[in-house]
Amino acid sequence: MGVIKVRQPVVYYLVFTRAWFFLLLRRFWLPLLFSFFLVMAATAWGMSAAEQLKNQEIQELTQYTAQLLTAAQKGGAKLPQVALYHLLPLGVCYLAGLSIYTTPLVVLVLMLQGYAWGFTAAFLLRQSEFPGTKVLLAAFLPHNLPLFLALLLAAATSFSLAFFRQHQGKTPAFTVEPWFWRYTGLMLCWGCFAVGAALIEVYLVPWLVKLLLAGG
Repeated sequence: MGVIKVRQPVVYYLVFTRAWFFLLLRRFWLPLLFSFFLVMAATAWGMSAAEQLKNQEIQELTQYTAQLLTAAQKGGAKLPQVALYHLLPLGVCYLAGLSIYTTPLVVLVLMLQGYAWGFTAAFLLRQSEFPGTKVLLAAFLPHNLPLFLALLLAAATSFSLAFFRQHQGKTPAFTVEPWFWRYTGLMLCWGCFAVGAALIEVYLVPWLVKLLLAGG
């Protein structure tokens, strides 16, 4: 008498993920540290580049930050566009995690984003005497903190699945579909952080900028 195999619905792999989380925690700390190191290295690189700016470049960027300050005060950013912009690097991490050969894309995303964060923060701190710089710094941080967390977790998850598939994919016990849906479920969780960052940028940051400017 043959054994009847019951196919589990997709929602099972998204909800009942205890085995996935336990296995992930055992393998997650190293990719997480690696991702954190890449972001911090790129941030230090960006800060170093900001410290080496020439006077003419500083003046040009100062004019640009003045325009940003005006734009931040007015608000007007559309949530779908901002959310898409925040989800784009997470989407690259998601696709790159499906193969070990595309993991350099995750490294590239981490380096580019870390460089941008480091350069922006260092430039604003260096130009502390510029009117409104502290306001811009306050507008820069709130939405980038959850975005940093989302990118870090997404990159570590991407590295984890890519290397796990490379190691386990040659054994008969490894089945792609359950792991794919669990991986997708985790990435959707990290995407919620990115959408939360978009909500902060669209709704909280303009209000915070107006409040600080009114108080200054």
